[in-house]
Amino acid sequence: MITSTRSEIFNFINQNNGVRVKDLTSHFKISPQIVHRHLNRLKNEGKIRKTGKPPKVSYLPANKYTIISIEKKNKKQIRDVIDENIPESQTVITI
Repeated sequence: MITSTRSEIFNFINQNNGVRVKDLTSHFKISPQIVHRHLNRLKNEGKIRKTGKPPKVSYLPANKYTIISIEKKNKKQIRDVIDENIPESQTVITI
């Protein structure tokens, strides 16, 4: 069962990039222990993911990144897929 506070934390993470524990404690006025409890539950439910290493740990929605595999030689297809699938607020990284 998702609590009201946990739901609010999840919504806050969805609306912001790279949310840290200190961001959540100051925004919601709750202790780091309570924040960690909610983050662990959200992570175990597959709703968020943890990135980075201490002391720079951030939490993002689990579905924040879209991975698309296309052959490099077809630039028009790549551009079309990006235009259709990636919101303007997100960054595209190519490898």
